[in-house]
Amino acid sequence: MILYINGDSHSAGAEAVNAFCFAEDDPRYQHQRRRPHPDNLEVCFGKVLSRILNFGFAIDAESAASNDRILRTTKEFVEKKSKRDIFLLIGWTTPEREEWLHQDQYYQVNASGIDSVPEELQEKYKHFVANCNGEHYTAKQIEWSNKIYEFHLELNEQNIKHLFFDTFTNLKRDYDYGENYVQEIYYNYLKEQGFNTKTADSYHFDKRAHTKWANHLISYLQKLI
Repeated sequence: MILYINGDSHSAGAEAVNAFCFAEDDPRYQHQRRRPHPDNLEVCFGKVLSRILNFGFAIDAESAASNDRILRTTKEFVEKKSKRDIFLLIGWTTPEREEWLHQDQYYQVNASGIDSVPEELQEKYKHFVANCNGEHYTAKQIEWSNKIYEFHLELNEQNIKHLFFDTFTNLKRDYDYGENYVQEIYYNYLKEQGFNTKTADSYHFDKRAHTKWANHLISYLQKLI
């Protein structure tokens, strides 16, 4: 069985060991570009779980990823693999993020206003940031709640084992997922367990917190394997 991990920086183990989010932030690993930093990857909750369960391991999680990217790359992975031999563990990110395809390249954008996009997309990006208000956020939250539930139903129809959780924002809402959605939100749970983020202006946790989250997920996984 392969444990497949997808999500944003939390699932990628950003800053779990060092200060890097992307592999390319470290001069030694620039060739790996936006992949998780290898040192952080080794201690992320997904890797911890794969060792506990003695499963194979695959990951498409990427820092700053949008739910668009998470959904797209997960579907691409599923299409390539035997559906009987995979378990999908997906951490959904905040709903305002988007993925834009431009000249055969995907760009992840959020409301920070500091994303790097080609000149041709800069006006579009300014408009996007200017309109990321509370009303827009709520609308996107509802939109992604619907999309995620539809994906859950698709996976059920294909008998693909999966477990979802929210990293920061509640996207489960009122849908009934049975055992396939973790009740607790990743960030809130770890804060409630007494873990602090790596720095005051960071949203990421260290390897101890990743191990705690992995152990928390075990009871969910054991019901589904």
